[in-house]
Amino acid sequence: ILTSSGDKTAILWNMKGEILKQFSGNFARIIFSEFSSDGKTILTYSGYNLQAILWNINGEKLQQFDKVSNVHFSPIHGKIIVSSVDGFVAIYNSYANFSKNPSNTNFLYSLENQHSPSTNAKFSLNEKFIISYTYNNDIFLWEPSEQSARLIKKFPSGHSAPISKLALSPDSLFFLTTSRDKTARVWDFKGNLISILQGHTGSINDGN
Repeated sequence: ILTSSGDKTAILWNMKGEILKQFSGNFARIIFSEFSSDGKTILTYSGYNLQAILWNINGEKLQQFDKVSNVHFSPIHGKIIVSSVDGFVAIYNSYANFSKNPSNTNFLYSLENQHSPSTNAKFSLNEKFIISYTYNNDIFLWEPSEQSARLIKKFPSGHSAPISKLALSPDSLFFLTTSRDKTARVWDFKGNLISILQGHTGSINDGN
């Protein structure tokens, strides 16, 4: 069990409620934390100082990322996708052997041609696609490989206010964008708009 707190720490627990390890390298409230797919590394993220930290399960700090707008593990192979406030989206390998090579930065590649700061980027659940979106509400679809990602399509989201959330379907066929314009939009991975969800009278902050 992994919890994140406003006390600037994350805690790893067992099922008996006993503390196994405390992670205390962030200098602001931790908004979320998550495990890699193999359970051997952990990400903690503080949106208040735009800082993310990669840890091993023993509580050792492996790498720090700064000026981060969002960060996620990929669902299968443990890659880290880091969205930066300066427009840089980078993919890292969380399985790099830091003990044998402490200087290993584990950088794999970056997403090019966005030309606008990225708010968020995620792998699809089958890792066949990367979806990213920018502050100007453009959506990018990418096809990732081991050392690069090919841009498949760039298109406007149609939202009239900033996108607030990107959610992925479990079957990796569709994704959802929600917005402060009070709507949500469902897309397929060819960039086709499937439906527009209207009914809220306020901004939509989340969706699944």
